[in-house]
Amino acid sequence: MKNAIVLLGMLLIFSCSKDEGTPVTENQPPTAFTVTATVDENSVNLEWTEASDPEDNTVTYSVSLDGNQVAENLSTRTYQLTNLDFDSAYQGSVTAADDEGLTTTSNFQFNIAAQANSAPEIGALTQPENNSIQSGEVTFEWEPAVDAENDAISYDVYVNYNGLLGLGNDFVLLAENLSETNLVFDQSPSQDAMISWYVVAKDAQGLSSTSETFTYRTAEETALFDYVEMPPFEARDNHGLVWFNEKLYLIGGGRSFGGTRFDDVWVSDTGRNWTPLDSGTKFTPRLWHGTVVFNNKIWIIGGNSAYTTGNELNDIWSSEDGDTWVQENASAAFAPRYGHRVVVYDNQMWLIGGRNAANDISRTEVWKSADGINWTLVTDSANFGTGNAFDVVVFQNKIWKIASGNDTVYSSTDGLTWTLETDTAAFGNRRQHSVTVFDDKLWLFSGSTPSNGNPIFDLWYSTDGKEWILSNENLGYGVNDARCVPYTSNILGGGGGIIVVAGNEGASGRGTTNAVKIIVPAKFQN
Repeated sequence: MKNAIVLLGMLLIFSCSKDEGTPVTENQPPTAFTVTATVDENSVNLEWTEASDPEDNTVTYSVSLDGNQVAENLSTRTYQLTNLDFDSAYQGSVTAADDEGLTTTSNFQFNIAAQANSAPEIGALTQPENNSIQSGEVTFEWEPAVDAENDAISYDVYVNYNGLLGLGNDFVLLAENLSETNLVFDQSPSQDAMISWYVVAKDAQGLSSTSETFTYRTAEETALFDYVEMPPFEARDNHGLVWFNEKLYLIGGGRSFGGTRFDDVWVSDTGRNWTPLDSGTKFTPRLWHGTVVFNNKIWIIGGNSAYTTGNELNDIWSSEDGDTWVQENASAAFAPRYGHRVVVYDNQMWLIGGRNAANDISRTEVWKSADGINWTLVTDSANFGTGNAFDVVVFQNKIWKIASGNDTVYSSTDGLTWTLETDTAAFGNRRQHSVTVFDDKLWLFSGSTPSNGNPIFDLWYSTDGKEWILSNENLGYGVNDARCVPYTSNILGGGGGIIVVAGNEGASGRGTTNAVKIIVPAKFQN
C-alpha cells in the first residue's frame, strides 16, 4: 500500500510539471547589415541595408564618426556627413538598435582627397551705378570676392575710356594687386565720354574671375560766348537760319503776335560781322516759315505774313545765293500754314505739321517733295500728337520730332510710321525750343515752359534720342523761338560748335532780341 501512494505522488508531480506551458525564447539583436560610403568632394553620403529584427521590433539607427556620435534615432537608412577636412582619412560606424536596446554595428571608412584649388568668386560691382552720369572724381566700389580655400585675394581694375584722354577704345589696366574693394579714379574729363570698367579677382594660386562690366557717362562741360559786337539786323524771332556754302544766312522773321514781318536776308562768314543782301528779288515778308538747304539752294516754304487768319502762306521760294529769290510754287498742294518744320531726308524735302490762326488744319500732316515744287501727302494723321512749337531734325538716318509742349520724342524712317522713343525725356515739358545735330549728338537749347511761356536757360544733349543729359543747367541766356545751326569753321577761333541767332527773351513771345551767341563744348576749345 505504501508503494502505491508514492507512485501516485510521483505521477502527480510529473503531471503538474508537464502543464506549466512552453518555455520563453530569449530576445535577439537586429540582423547584420552593410554600410556604403560615397565621397563627394568634402561630403560623404552614407547608405545602409536594412537591419531586420527577429521579434519584429522597431529598429532605429545611430551614426558615429571617429568615435563621436553625430546622429541618433534615425528611421531612414541614409545620412550625409558634411564639411569634412580635405586630405583626411575617416572611420565610423552605423548601429542598429531594437526596442530592448540590443544592437548590431556595421563599420565603414573612407578618405577625403586633397582639394583642388578653385578660382575666387567675384563680387558684384556697386559704384558708380551702371548707366549713371558722373563728373569729376569717382570711386569704383565692388563687393569682396569669396575664395573656397580662403586664399588671399587681390584685385585688378580695368577701364575703357572710349576716347577720353586720347586712349582709344581698348580696356587698359588702371590699377593692380589691390587689397581693398574700392579705387578712387580722378577722370578729370573736360568733355563728354563713355567710361566702362570691370574688376578681376585673383587668388594666391593665380586663378581669377572677372566681374560684369559697368558703364557710365561723364557730363559735358560747355561754354557760352557772347559776341562783343551786336549785329546790325533788327531784333526778331521765328526767322530762318541756315549754314550754306560756309556762311550763315539769316532769313526773314519778325516779331510774333502782330508785330513786324521781315523779308531781309543777312549773311556772315564769322557770325560777328553781318552784311545785308538787298540787290535781288525778295520773297514776301514772313515768319514761322520753313527754311532748308536742298539741291544746293536755300528754300523758303510757307509761313505767316500777319498774325490773323488768312495771312498764312503755302508758297515756295528758292535761291542759289541768298540774294535773288525765285518763286518755285505760288500755291503748294498743302494748305497755307506756319509753325511747321522742313528737313532734308532721303534726298527729299519733308514738311512736318503746321497750323493756321484758326487751328483748322491738321497739325499731324507729313508731306514730301523730291523737287520742292510738287508735294505728296504722306499722312494727315501722324501719331506724334497735335502739339505745336516743336522742332524737327535728321539724326542717325531718321527724322526726329522733339517736344511740342511736352517731353516726347518721336522718330521715323518713312514719315508715315512714327516711333515713340520716349514720353518722359529728361529735359521736361517745353516748347519754342531749338534742336540741332552736332558732334553726332542731338542738342536741345532753351525754349519756354508751356504753362507761362517763360524762357528756359538750359542745354541738353543725347546720343540716342532717348536718354538726355543735362549739359548746362543755366547758360545765363534763355530765348524762345531762336534758331540754331551747327558749324565747323573757325568761328571765334574754335573748332566748331552751335551758333544761336536772335529769338525772344520774354514770356509768350515778347522781348525780341538780335543777340548772337555761340555754344562751344569744352572739348572743342583750343
